[in-house]
Amino acid sequence: MSRDLDENILLTTETIPVVSDMELEIDAAPVRVAPGNYTAECLKVTKVDRREWRRTYWQFRFRLRGIGLENHVILPGFVNIPRKGKVSAYSKLGRWARIIAAYTGGRADRVTMKAFGQFLFTVKVETVTQANSKGDKKPFTLPEAAQYEVVSEVLDIVGRLAPRSSAT
Repeated sequence: MSRDLDENILLTTETIPVVSDMELEIDAAPVRVAPGNYTAECLKVTKVDRREWRRTYWQFRFRLRGIGLENHVILPGFVNIPRKGKVSAYSKLGRWARIIAAYTGGRADRVTMKAFGQFLFTVKVETVTQANSKGDKKPFTLPEAAQYEVVSEVLDIVGRLAPRSSAT
């Protein structure tokens, strides 16, 4: 009986060879900037449907503009889209649209997504420290190396941008 036990121990303590020497190719790590207020332009707005979260949202790509290390850093911004009905005037997207309408003198209840690419904004940048969770899992704190920054709020409009050429 003890001999069988010794053989089992030998089998379980053997070194397992590495199956593959495959390398992972990962996008460049996000450039970190200090949280705060920055000047930024909106480069792109994409509608994203996350079925596993039962959520649809707009993903904005902002490029920070300035004279420091933050110049040309691209950060995402996220705005939920309601499942039914109109966007609330008090939601994040409603606030952002009201800022554009106030600057242009247009209708506060009708702003196109294209309008976001026409202005230079003052934005608030915050660090994401909690991971989103799926289903019944609770959010967890991200380690320092995995944290990143996002545009959490559009605060104001600095000015209107010159129209972009179709080549860019």
